[in-house]
Amino acid sequence: MRSTLNRTSKFCLWTLALALTASIQGCVHKYQPPPPIVLYTNPPLGIKAPRNTLIGAVFDRNIYSIRVEVVDSKGENIYGKLTVKGYYFFLKPYSPLRPNEKYTVMISDVRTIESPPLERYTFTFETSDEIDRTPPRIVKISQLVDVDGFTKPMPLDMPVYPDGAFSITFSEPMFRRFTLRPGVSIEPEVVESMFIAFDSTATEACLDVMGLLEDTNYMIKFKEGLFWDLAGNPMPEYSFSFRTGKRKEVKRDVPPK
Repeated sequence: MRSTLNRTSKFCLWTLALALTASIQGCVHKYQPPPPIVLYTNPPLGIKAPRNTLIGAVFDRNIYSIRVEVVDSKGENIYGKLTVKGYYFFLKPYSPLRPNEKYTVMISDVRTIESPPLERYTFTFETSDEIDRTPPRIVKISQLVDVDGFTKPMPLDMPVYPDGAFSITFSEPMFRRFTLRPGVSIEPEVVESMFIAFDSTATEACLDVMGLLEDTNYMIKFKEGLFWDLAGNPMPEYSFSFRTGKRKEVKRDVPPK
């Protein structure tokens, strides 16, 4: 009897161990990152877009497939050429949209390699009465400086902090995306990273440049076509120069002895 009980106990323990192992493996295999997130929409919310606007969105990761449906206020479908590229997509309508009209964009089945799809996302925009054929341009670039805890724009003729940021003002709302390199170059090429983020109006952008050298002359060049306006008109080549200063000393509180 005792040997039978021992065998039964061992069998139960072995079964429990297998169950726990399967449970742990099941938890590991069942984990998946969340669906992709929409970061920007094009046109931006609240912007009167030109009739020949591109329609699109930017996500927080690479996508490879998406379904897009665009309808006007009467429910009629808008057709165009769909392009999916990296973090973003855009639809170029086959013909100009109607003036002063409201459109609804329905995104669905947004697929990535590593996560479940984004099932549905909807946004709206309105058109103006113009067709935009004019390339955009940069009207102002300033360095962003921390002054008494507030970020303020300062001219580029002042020394730039080596881990600095720049404010870029465009002549019109831009098609927002993350693509920088190889469309941007910096001389000398000694930086850790570059990143650009647009504001809600898409007319202002912040360019972060990390790892600049102290007391060094730099030139940053944006190649033609790096930036587009909402209609897809490419911005001509643009460059600006600046000189870095010293890194700020980090003050550390020394405890009293």
